[in-house]
Amino acid sequence: MISREARNVFRKYLRRLYKETPSIEIINELVVEKILSSCDAKRLRKIDEESERNFELIDILQKRRDEDIVQFCKILQDCDVQTVQELGKELETKLMKVIKTVDSNSGEASSSVNEDRIGADAVISSRIVQQTNPIDSSKNGNNSEPFDKYFRVIAGELRYDLAFRLGNTLRLKTNEIEEIKGTNSARYDKMYKILEFWKNERGTNADIAEVITALRSMNQNLIADKIQKI
Repeated sequence: MISREARNVFRKYLRRLYKETPSIEIINELVVEKILSSCDAKRLRKIDEESERNFELIDILQKRRDEDIVQFCKILQDCDVQTVQELGKELETKLMKVIKTVDSNSGEASSSVNEDRIGADAVISSRIVQQTNPIDSSKNGNNSEPFDKYFRVIAGELRYDLAFRLGNTLRLKTNEIEEIKGTNSARYDKMYKILEFWKNERGTNADIAEVITALRSMNQNLIADKIQKI
């Protein structure tokens, strides 16, 4: 359940959320992230009036966890409309401030709250992935050729609206992701560039297992399986 502090921040943005949330465009992402149930999504899609649909969506979100609200903000930041992106970024910033304060007051490690939710899921799930889908470490390598085979598959098959989420999952710096977003490159090139940024940032420690784990945390198991079979 959303904390009182996060709810207070969220409610200050209700007017803008009712007006600006592109609910019909993000329903699928909310289901993928398990923020909405399939039943909720079906009900929302049946509402023709956007303001009414947004009202119902925001009502549902206020019954979710703080982490879900933060993830909702990240989904808004991936939308095409700049004002929606700015709304998501502004709301996330305000939410993270109060969440970190609550975390500090409760005596928990602040780093656990400051983690990106998906990135945290990827780290937590990595042991499970290793146990259920053993990853061949010999697929690593410091030259570009081995990684190029994997990158081409991901760039060619990952949905564009998930590309920048992958960058967040891999914990790339925000300015790097924003730089890629702002280019006029083709969809494939942007996604490939995100993966190149990741490889360059990790250097000799770059391990395709990290990307596979990130993809699985995003429920992109078909792509992850394809990479493991290369």
